[in-house]
Amino acid sequence: MGDKLKNTVSPALTDGVLSWCEGDAFRIRLKIKLMSQGSEVDLDGYSAEVKFSGADGGDVHTFECEVENGAVTLDFTDGVSSEFLPGRYVFSVVVKKDGERSTVVRSSPAIVW
Repeated sequence: MGDKLKNTVSPALTDGVLSWCEGDAFRIRLKIKLMSQGSEVDLDGYSAEVKFSGADGGDVHTFECEVENGAVTLDFTDGVSSEFLPGRYVFSVVVKKDGERSTVVRSSPAIVW
């Protein structure tokens, strides 16, 4: 995956790329924002679906979590982390409330080394 990544802290969010070392168990909090007609939407009471897909487009893991203070917390337990082999992934974040769904992050890169 490149020496530059191997010299970073795991996990890391650098220049919009989430990266971590294979097998690491960790929790990471991602700040999210939804805009509507030029104004930020208050996400209190929303839930979120954070879906990771492999380079082939196949689903790897989906987190279901609540939005708290404008952020989602992803818990990469040992079991979850074992689903990710070294390689490139993308993830998307969809917020949901009262049957409505809005994508706030689409195909953001992630790398496991």
